[in-house]
Amino acid sequence: MQGKGKGKLKGQGNGSGKWNCSNGGKRMEKIDGPLFEHERLHVYRAARSAYQQVRSWLPRPMPRDLRDQLDRSIRSVVSNIAEGAGKTAKADKQRSYEFAKGSTLEAAAQLDMLHADRIIDSTEYNEVRRLLLDVARMLHALAGRPRTT
Repeated sequence: MQGKGKGKLKGQGNGSGKWNCSNGGKRMEKIDGPLFEHERLHVYRAARSAYQQVRSWLPRPMPRDLRDQLDRSIRSVVSNIAEGAGKTAKADKQRSYEFAKGSTLEAAAQLDMLHADRIIDSTEYNEVRRLLLDVARMLHALAGRPRTT
């Protein structure tokens, strides 16, 4: 999804075939060569960073249902962003981004429960919460105006 002219659409990478993304002070791996459409989106990179951080917590002791729900919701965010980036019909793209936003909000609620139950500390909570807020804002912009149907 390239913008017309010299500029890029908001939420896109540089299209150079390489990107890095911050992940809690660590750098994600560099991707060389051609990129999939979703890999160019900043929202995808932010969601993937949140995914990696959350996945690192899953071995910790926590209620099984919370672990499973968190795992499903954070995977759904990343997957629906990728799916939406690949859609060509505007309504299909919008629907995928709306699903991703719903999963982002679900993951945020589960994140809050992890923090309330003292499974994660305030630093971990705030770091991933900021990422999820950014993801939700970008998805809101990508999804566009609410649909009537």
